[in-house]
Amino acid sequence: MDVVRSICLDVFGEFDQLKIENRLGGKKLFLQVAYDQEIPVGFKLGYALENEVFYSWIGGVAPDYQDLGVATLFIKRQHEWCLQNGFKSIQTKSMNQFPRMISLNLNSGFKITGTEVGADEEVKILFEKSLES
Repeated sequence: MDVVRSICLDVFGEFDQLKIENRLGGKKLFLQVAYDQEIPVGFKLGYALENEVFYSWIGGVAPDYQDLGVATLFIKRQHEWCLQNGFKSIQTKSMNQFPRMISLNLNSGFKITGTEVGADEEVKILFEKSLES
């Protein structure tokens, strides 16, 4: 979890370990970490919502390593892992302040399925991608 903490602080300026532990407890997880030599430069973390539905939750790439295809590779590997593990769809959320993530989701085959207002009053855009052919 130290790697996730380090990158979250670098990318988002915050890290809430208790929130992460509460969210992930007892769930089937998939965590990817990218390194430059021995330095962690990005991560992508998700978990099973249901037997056939995976939730791509949080991730980030250090500013100096953005625009190098790291996030695209994370999504590709995550989708491959989900297929190999019997998931039929992937859900995720984003917000207007993350236009690059919105674009990446759309370019990766996600469809916008709606919006919701979170506890923090932020509007979240809901995405889903079917993994079935």
